[in-house]
Amino acid sequence: MSISQEQAIQTVQELADQVKRLGTLTAFSEEHTRWLVNVMAATEEVFGARSTIYRSIRALSWQRTGTFIVDPWEEGTSSCKEATKQIHHRAYLEQLEAERGLLLTGIDQIKRRG
Repeated sequence: MSISQEQAIQTVQELADQVKRLGTLTAFSEEHTRWLVNVMAATEEVFGARSTIYRSIRALSWQRTGTFIVDPWEEGTSSCKEATKQIHHRAYLEQLEAERGLLLTGIDQIKRRG
């Protein structure tokens, strides 16, 4: 790690704290993309490219994957397109929370391992 333990904790904590604001945006918006690239760079530097935290963050898709049924009525919309957008946005919000959990776990690891 090329930065001090205190700097690493501060950097990772700042990135984790930004999650709440990102929940008001959409996946791959300008701000989300910038944050995501910063998260990947920071976690690679702090934990390494082979770390579980870095690899878990890289694996997030930021949308619903696989096959799923779209029901506009259930989603409270009038079109399949709008319902699909809502389903993907919920997945984005869930993955933001998962990413925050990964970042906070990273802080725990830094404190425990140095």
